[in-house]
Amino acid sequence: MNRIFSIFFLCVLMVSYSAGAQDLPADSLGLEESDTLVSFMIPMVHRTKAIGINMTPILKQIIPFNRSNPNVSGPYYVQFRRVKKSGTIARTGLGWNFSTNDFEIPNVNLRFGWEKRRAFYSRWTYNRGFDFVLSTGGFNVNARTEEVEGFLGMQFTWGLDYFILPHVSLNLETGLAIGIGSDDSFTTFFIPPISLNLNYWFVKMK
Repeated sequence: MNRIFSIFFLCVLMVSYSAGAQDLPADSLGLEESDTLVSFMIPMVHRTKAIGINMTPILKQIIPFNRSNPNVSGPYYVQFRRVKKSGTIARTGLGWNFSTNDFEIPNVNLRFGWEKRRAFYSRWTYNRGFDFVLSTGGFNVNARTEEVEGFLGMQFTWGLDYFILPHVSLNLETGLAIGIGSDDSFTTFFIPPISLNLNYWFVKMK
């Protein structure tokens, strides 16, 4: 799995450098200049899509003297985003962790939701979102499985993105999940910003 993440990371950097060197002017996409988020970034308009991958497991293994558990990397490993005509971004996230003991339920996390995104300084954007969430085995935010073995509910999130290239961003996100646990009790979870995600943005041409 770690080799797959590493290969993906290298491929994204290679493609992003070649794509970033080719400017995508607004008129070539049938857009007005005012439709772009900021001049440096890819236009955040309809037909813009993104794929993101959680880089925390790789970073925990390559950072010297880091003794933290690489499997503890937040609830989602892969995320997909698509900008709708309204400007709202639809998103899906999937995460898993099958490195558990015999008597533990594997971590599987799935979310479907939306987010709103705004630029606030140069290459930075912030977002706030809402998701429907299904989880088993906990949200993978600490070294042990949470007491709640299952979860069904909703999640409110807040995040920051930094665009290192016009098509590539790094982001952190925190959230509050509210719903029903496996014992049918009302449950809340705070999800700390421990997942560093690498996102590649692209526009589907007409």
